[in-house]
Amino acid sequence: MSFPSFIAGLVVGLIPFLVAAWLWRRKAHQFRDEKAQLKAEHEENLSELNAQRNEDLSNLEEAHHRNLEELRVLVARGMKWEGGSRQHLIEACEAIGVNGFVATNVSFLVQNRGSDAYIHQIDHLIVSDHMLFVVEAKNWQGTIYHRERYKNGYDPLSIDALPVLNEIAPEERYVLQVKDNHAMMLHPKGDTPEPVKQVEAQSKNFRKYLASRLGTDPGHTLNCVFYSHRTSRLVGGARTFGKYTWATDKHELPAVLEQMQQHRHSTHAHPVRLHDIYEIVWALGADIQGVGTYAEQWQSPFPEGFEKRYFKHAQS
Repeated sequence: MSFPSFIAGLVVGLIPFLVAAWLWRRKAHQFRDEKAQLKAEHEENLSELNAQRNEDLSNLEEAHHRNLEELRVLVARGMKWEGGSRQHLIEACEAIGVNGFVATNVSFLVQNRGSDAYIHQIDHLIVSDHMLFVVEAKNWQGTIYHRERYKNGYDPLSIDALPVLNEIAPEERYVLQVKDNHAMMLHPKGDTPEPVKQVEAQSKNFRKYLASRLGTDPGHTLNCVFYSHRTSRLVGGARTFGKYTWATDKHELPAVLEQMQQHRHSTHAHPVRLHDIYEIVWALGADIQGVGTYAEQWQSPFPEGFEKRYFKHAQS
């Protein structure tokens, strides 16, 4: 074979390989370009998704803060008056060394025999190993007369001579509130019961509710009518009504709680099932703040004075 023929044959034989190499290289460039395009599209889509996710997270965070603010305003509205009395009770419990908790706005359902179920609400509940107290807080300003009418007529030198008391029967309890502007309000009035009757009824129903949850009688609950307004002054000072109920203003509150605590000790009452009652009250959605050794363990999400901070919102 001549040399030219050899070269011609070699060229003809290499052509398929050259064509194949060119096609492979072209395909490789095409694949690389497609890969780069897909990567760019992926990064663009990922960037859009991240941007959308960040926007959604921002919207969720804003919604969370808005809902939290609405919740705080709602709670402030619900505890517009109880917030102040709650703080007085916490401070009084700390002053006399109570180890337990103060619960606020305790609502519970009671089914009385032969009647419909009824929702009851307690302003405050003070519980420790040796205390189970129901507190009815009255944010009534001014001078407070909480007493009973004389059995036989009235003493003309006493407030019994006031015409506003003519509707009160002999020996019936009443509260006469003289406001700072000298306006008088008499309780009971209309559907509003006299405070001692009110707190004793609440206490009786709560004791029944606790017994159904604990499976045993929790024993006597002691009761307190607390005149909590900063200007409230109970004429004659703190006093008792019957065996289980006290009335006081903020000036004598610690002393009254101490008396109530000593009363329960003197009756040799069974220890209170503190932790069980905490679980029951917590499940009812009450605000709970621990006192004494439980101050850190049971903390309210609403700090001292929060109701004043949101007071303007609570009014709207």
